[in-house]
Amino acid sequence: MAFCLTLDATTLYRGTAWNSQRTAVKTILRERPDGLVIGSSRVEGLPTGAAFWPAGLDRRLVVPMYGAAFDELVGGIESGGALDSARYIVVGIDFYGFNVFYRSDLIHPVDTLSLIRSSLSQSLPFKAVVERISLLVTNVISFVERVRKLSLGEPIVVPVAATPQPAVKAWRSEFLRASRVHLAGAYFPAPYENFHLSYPGVGFSAHTGALKRLLAEAREHHIPLKLFIHPTHAWEMELIRQSGLWPAFEEWKRIVAEMVADANATGDAGSAALWDFSGYNCWTTEEVPDSGVMKLHEDMSHYNRALLGRAIMQRMFGGVSDPETSCGADTPGVRLDRANLEAHLARIRAAQTEWLTSHPRDVRDLRELVGQTMKRKPKSLF
Repeated sequence: MAFCLTLDATTLYRGTAWNSQRTAVKTILRERPDGLVIGSSRVEGLPTGAAFWPAGLDRRLVVPMYGAAFDELVGGIESGGALDSARYIVVGIDFYGFNVFYRSDLIHPVDTLSLIRSSLSQSLPFKAVVERISLLVTNVISFVERVRKLSLGEPIVVPVAATPQPAVKAWRSEFLRASRVHLAGAYFPAPYENFHLSYPGVGFSAHTGALKRLLAEAREHHIPLKLFIHPTHAWEMELIRQSGLWPAFEEWKRIVAEMVADANATGDAGSAALWDFSGYNCWTTEEVPDSGVMKLHEDMSHYNRALLGRAIMQRMFGGVSDPETSCGADTPGVRLDRANLEAHLARIRAAQTEWLTSHPRDVRDLRELVGQTMKRKPKSLF
């Protein structure tokens, strides 16, 4: 008896929501876009019209990879062959997507092996060694189970159908619900309920490694690469602050900005760019009513891509601002570099102070939510 096992790139490619990410990779392979926007669900609905892109791009594509960590986005770009077809790549990046503990199925076995290999030269306590071996075993079991489901044709993740957002709804309760889910599922996910940009004491991160690789690959293929930080609602900024992650949030921007600057210093000047639309601005500080209508946001984590998606593309590609989303000289969107980064972060902190003063109810509600959600002390891997 003989067996033949055939695996393609999309079958091997792992993701937080495996089904949607396999679909994303296959879509890129099929469409062969020359203009690509990729990111988490937050990019879904960004415009593909020619008016929002540089001239000469005929096959423009927006690909959401639901719940993807950053290294998974890079894997989607690589597995889909976008580096061979694209002339422009835009990547929406998420702070939570750089959390080394953020995985729907914990951490991929290959990542875990890399972590252990990078730590062999260090003197570690016995408990840390046991925890790392335990993590590896758990992840191997999880990975084998996913492969088993694939071989049987079983869905690994059942995609949730998108439902239209009603114009009028109970916004405040919806924002609180989404905040609770986002805090527990993205920033402090099980089983370790912790957040770090790299493994403590090791400095290893699959996400920053993936960013360095993507910057190098884009430079090698002469592809302009634009990274942008989403204009999510100020409530997410407050979740980050109250959960103690604000210093890490600023450090994340420093790390990405520095890596982009280094890439530009060794390649075509300005071929890579980092744009920041986050913080406290005329887009992100829309009032959250108990009920009624919100114009710019669909929930705490997702902005109105039909409106702000257009504005983001116009800002990054130098288009004319839409009067519906323009805030004049204060229109969000700052291209970050070494020269302006610290001043930009300071302006956000100043705007944060003003928002905290003017929104005591929001601050109180989110303080209560964070306290309830984070009752248990985060578990330490090391």
